[in-house]
Amino acid sequence: MAMHIVLDHINDWLIVHLRGSMDESAAIHLRRLFELNANNVAFNFRAVNGINSSGVRSWISFIRSFCENRNVIYVEATPIVVMQLNMVPSFMHNCEVHSVYGSYACESSNLNQMVKFVTGENMPKADESVPEFLCPRCNRAMEFEEEEGYFDFNT
Repeated sequence: MAMHIVLDHINDWLIVHLRGSMDESAAIHLRRLFELNANNVAFNFRAVNGINSSGVRSWISFIRSFCENRNVIYVEATPIVVMQLNMVPSFMHNCEVHSVYGSYACESSNLNQMVKFVTGENMPKADESVPEFLCPRCNRAMEFEEEEGYFDFNT
């Protein structure tokens, strides 16, 4: 499924919900955002389910120009987006990452759970250990499933 964009307004923020796959069609959709008159923009990545190299190139080209004279943050970045933040530093440009998701698993209960990490609350810096979460079923510590260095973007 190609990328789809849904716009929402909360107070003085424009929320740009990105959905689907960030692929070769991304540039067409992203270009339309330049027409919007918004100083505060939050890109919500929660529903992004894929990013290919064409999508990365389109995003980098777009975000470099779009951030000029705007306050831009990234919210609800999924592991697939966090991977890009870590592998391709220019994917973040000079934007702030406000929240990301990471996956925890409990082997005892066979439960997987996405945990939201928020800057200033529970999101670790690159050199800090990952917070422990207890399984809601068995109350044992869950294992963080993401790769080492998951929070490297958060220096």
